[in-house]
Amino acid sequence: MSGAVKDRDMGDVASGRVSGRRPEMIDPLGGKSRSTRATHAHGPGRVIGSRSSGATDNAKMRIFLSHVAGGGEVDPDAFTRIFRVDPADRISIIKSGVKPEAFGVIARHMDRTREQLGKTLGLSVTTIDRKQKAGENLSPEQSERVVAMAKLIGQVQAMVEESGDPEGFDAAHWLGRWLDEPLPALGGQRPADFMDTAEGRELVSRLLAMAQSGAYA
Repeated sequence: MSGAVKDRDMGDVASGRVSGRRPEMIDPLGGKSRSTRATHAHGPGRVIGSRSSGATDNAKMRIFLSHVAGGGEVDPDAFTRIFRVDPADRISIIKSGVKPEAFGVIARHMDRTREQLGKTLGLSVTTIDRKQKAGENLSPEQSERVVAMAKLIGQVQAMVEESGDPEGFDAAHWLGRWLDEPLPALGGQRPADFMDTAEGRELVSRLLAMAQSGAYA
């Protein structure tokens, strides 16, 4: 993806009306991301879109998904790592169980309440709170839903990085808004309406990929 895109092109992506040219996905709210993702911000030797060793990616991904409640900030590349990491590593983390605090971290980054995110993913906030107080991990089924949302944020961030201009883009914030937009490609339903099932989450992921490639118009 290359070139500047007007605000109306963002509407084309959100509505499913995508031209043959690959659109650059931009933040429709014009807000700045919580952390700068420009190449130089990561110091020497770090390149946007590049991957460190699998062991390093997996370790940092586990740190994020085992986040302890605090400021709520995570490594700016955490979501992209979750998207790019080998599926076997994601499955391992899902089976081990994600810390309940990760759910709240994702909600904050998406500018959604925990109740809103719980409804979208079909998760009980009461259950998450109970497990957090008891110091328990989420179940594999609950963990899969949390990891899937983090992966979807990473997918959006990766798409923007491929455009060559990720500066100032907040993937989590953008996704939170996009999920609530009715799409013609979904018969007028919102992507959020599909996020409470595994098949629905896969459908939403494919829809984003299709928007990037201009596979539908």
